[in-house]
Amino acid sequence: MEEQLLGFPKQFSWEPIVVGTVPAFKHAIVCGMGGSALQAKLLLCIDPELPISVHQDYGLPHIKEGEKPLIVLSSYSGETEEVLDTAREATERGFPCAVVASGGTLLALAKEKNLPYIELPKETAEPRMEIGYAMLALLRMLGYAQSEASLRTIGQSLDTAGIKTKGAEIAEQLKNRLPLIYASNANEAVAYFWKIALNETAKIPAFIAFVPELCHNELAGFDTAPTTAMLSHTMTAVFLHDTTDHPRNEKRLVLVADSMKEKGIGTLHANLLGTDRYTKVLTGALTGVATALALAHHYGVPDAETPLIADFKSRMKA
Repeated sequence: MEEQLLGFPKQFSWEPIVVGTVPAFKHAIVCGMGGSALQAKLLLCIDPELPISVHQDYGLPHIKEGEKPLIVLSSYSGETEEVLDTAREATERGFPCAVVASGGTLLALAKEKNLPYIELPKETAEPRMEIGYAMLALLRMLGYAQSEASLRTIGQSLDTAGIKTKGAEIAEQLKNRLPLIYASNANEAVAYFWKIALNETAKIPAFIAFVPELCHNELAGFDTAPTTAMLSHTMTAVFLHDTTDHPRNEKRLVLVADSMKEKGIGTLHANLLGTDRYTKVLTGALTGVATALALAHHYGVPDAETPLIADFKSRMKA
């Protein structure tokens, strides 16, 4: 996966091809699981004004009577159970649909029903590492040319060698620790990317929470007594700082870190670097990947495969 990290900017040279005609829409619902929903989350983190929402479940979310959102069915493999269920319901109910997949049943369905689709490149990377392709595909499908151009320019200029170095430095402080990733609501998708990378690449539990909400509940969980201190002291909190966050939220992150340190709990800080949202979000997300990759090397686990998830999927089919 190290090669995938270092070569990540190459994805932004890819030109997605839309097969078919995308119907006019006012709002799009991106339906996907795991890495196949991350592109929409990250794009919304970059530009919250995009008329996109995310659905990660079976079927469809509640849609008001008379509304006809575009249902974007996203599955890298084309075999995601939940997305196929959504595809069945959406087509039966007559909603306009579009497909983003590399193959499988979902892409076959798009061709059978003449749904517009984009076929993703078939590579050996895990879906979470195909996120550049997926972001470009979604923007192309939705016709957001200016956003696509900006993403392409920034993506091609990412300093992945520097990101790898930074991730390795952070990983040194997370060895043999349980990571907690804390950020503002505005950077929820970045923190979520960290969690996914730590789960799937480093094969360790990881948890996320956001200010200001965590100050009203989660913080109380670190009010350690002698009988509970051993639980908290296995954790290290990573605070993701962003200069554009509300100043009161930035103060909350700092004070939460101070409170945790006073309780003997590990803390470390990472700044989202860049002068624009594209750079901050992409660099921040990939720093989580680099951290997880370094931890995978430390723990001696296979960083790409997710055998427990594969086993779970096989049990679901039984």
